[in-house]
Order: sequence, then C-alpha cells, then structure tokens
Amino acid sequence: MSVSESIWSLLLNEFVNYVVSSVSEPSEPTKEENNEDFINDPEDQKKITKAKLSNAGYQIGQKLADRYTKDRSRFREQVDIIRFLCKDFWTLLFGKNVDNLKTNHRGMWIIRDENFRPLRNLSFPFDGKNLKKFDLNENQIQIVQRFLYFPCGLIRGALSALGIDADVDVHCSLIPACEFTVISKESN
Repeated sequence: MSVSESIWSLLLNEFVNYVVSSVSEPSEPTKEENNEDFINDPEDQKKITKAKLSNAGYQIGQKLADRYTKDRSRFREQVDIIRFLCKDFWTLLFGKNVDNLKTNHRGMWIIRDENFRPLRNLSFPFDGKNLKKFDLNENQIQIVQRFLYFPCGLIRGALSALGIDADVDVHCSLIPACEFTVISKESN
C-alpha cells in the first residue's frame, strides 16, 4: 500500500500553506478576541510554523510506524530500526527506498534522497542549467524548508514509536534532493 503522489503533494501543500497563513496572518477579529495572539516577528513565525508542522508529522509518524509494525517482531538493534525506516517505511511514504545511508556508528545517520517525493512538484524559476535539479537561493531554501518540517516530524515520530528518541534535521540546497540527519539522543 502506498499513498498517491498527487494526493500526498496536494495534502502537504495545503497543510503547509494553512499552517503558514495561520501563523503569519491575523484572523478576522470577533467580539471575543482582538488578535493579541498574532505573531508579528518573522523568526517567531518560523519557529511556530516549524513546531506545528513537525509535531503533526510526529504524531502521524508514530501512528503509521505502529500500524506497519504491529505484525512484526520488535526490532532488537538500532540498525534494524534504521534499516526498516530507510527501506519499508520510506517506500510506504515516499514510493522508493532512500538513495544513500551513512552512519558514524555512534547514533548518527545521514539519510539522502536524491528525488524526494514532497519536493518533486515544487517549482521555482528555471535557471537554464539543469532540467532536473535546481540550485536554490536563501529565500527559496526557506520556502522549501517549510515543506520538510512535516517529513522530519514523520521520521522522528516513526523512530520514537520504534524505540529511538532522536532529533531529525534536514538540509536541502538542490531540489528535489535532500539530506536528513538523525541523531539519537541516547548517544549524546
């Protein structure tokens, strides 16, 4: 079972836009409220957007990992959990295995996906150099980053459900490729 790419893209796009607009635009005032909770500072808006998208991904990632591992025996080693994440779980969510996995054997993994599904349909002005990948400027990186908070949460939630408490960060400068860094809190 996998998720339709068009549905996945539409859902993620609308969800990100909803969260960004709910944080950055004041709502219509009513008699009971006067928009005192509106956040005007761009850095605070970015932090709250990241937290909302990541937390939603975390909850969904936990539930999906529980659902897809309920008939399996528990994983014994962290390497087995990471292997499951990079093969089975990644395929369920993004339609393919990861392209590259690196580790320092001390609780840190770098997961590289050269054609990350949530970024395939993002478009920016064509630079004339390469038909498949685009170098991003700083503003574009910030926009792309919004679409990666939710997948980071998915990964963190899945790992949590499988027994690894970890921080997940992502770097993307050439879409649709991105690199997730997973650092186990147990190794710190």
